[in-house]
Amino acid sequence: MPRKLVSMLGPFQNPEAMKLASEKVETRGASAAGNSRTEKTAGRINKTLEMALRDASIGGQIRDALAPHARAGNLLALAHYLSHNMTVDARNGEYVPKRGTDKEAMELHQKLVETIRNGRKMPTTQRGKLTNVFIAPAKAGSAYARNIIIELNMPLVLGIAGKGHIGGASKFEDRWMEGVLGLSRAIEGYSPEISGFSTYAATCIRHAINRSSWNESRNVRIPAGLRDLETEIWKYLKTLPPSAEEPSPADIAKKLGVAEKRVRRALEIGPDVPMNKQFNEGEPLTSATLLYADDRSFARAEDRILVEELMRVLTPRQRAVIRKRFWEGKTLVSIGRKINIGRERARQIEADALEKMRREA
Repeated sequence: MPRKLVSMLGPFQNPEAMKLASEKVETRGASAAGNSRTEKTAGRINKTLEMALRDASIGGQIRDALAPHARAGNLLALAHYLSHNMTVDARNGEYVPKRGTDKEAMELHQKLVETIRNGRKMPTTQRGKLTNVFIAPAKAGSAYARNIIIELNMPLVLGIAGKGHIGGASKFEDRWMEGVLGLSRAIEGYSPEISGFSTYAATCIRHAINRSSWNESRNVRIPAGLRDLETEIWKYLKTLPPSAEEPSPADIAKKLGVAEKRVRRALEIGPDVPMNKQFNEGEPLTSATLLYADDRSFARAEDRILVEELMRVLTPRQRAVIRKRFWEGKTLVSIGRKINIGRERARQIEADALEKMRREA
């Protein structure tokens, strides 16, 4: 065996030394000092292994040396071994050994997948360590490594998708699929210098789900930058005390550090009908549909007659706001200017009016 190989593979000749490489992952409850020593030793051995695997002249021999440790159940060794011995068949998408006759690799792959899928109580740190093994091959183009990372981090996707973020209109399956796409983007953009993978991936997953839900809830797609600015504006307005005077677009622009023109555009974004909430021609206008109705819905004659009847319970100011909002399609900002009130006050009047109409209906 070449001297270079002996020096790099040395730590893995001893099963006890190899075990240290995953002891931080697979054991719990050790003392703080013990954990620190174990982590340093495991990190040093793992780094040596990764360097050796990248060396074309000895990588194959090291992968073969990992096999017995993988068979013995060392998950870190198993991950390293499979990341360099398995691939995805481009014709059918199935997992196959790089060497077609390598039955052992296939058996070990099945063992890893079963461990991942059945390991609901697998510690997050363990999933993180295994993910780190597959990051480099995945970024280098390994479809196998990418798929395993997705398998390892599926609980993260399911957890975020299940919370039903912005919009809430999309089904769970849609949110889950968008979350997987976000996870895939995280693999492409991740760098160990940024943060832990799960932290970075969670941000990408939430962003993908939120953007999809928002776009689905609008008939007309709003540019992401404008939508984000609108969110920032409302966060800022919520911090103001109730007695405070409503800030002007110029004040908001100065506070947020953006152009006043962009603030005005963001404030002009009015409520829209979620596409899955529209109702058909001739369908009765109920209290539920009033929640989501827009000016196009009210334009139908029969709906307008019914709404006019419901508006009898409103005060003159409430009727004025509702007519301008839905009959004329005015924004809250323009309505506020017309009747000399702020945007937030116009929104409150609109909300109170709709609540009265729902009760009357």
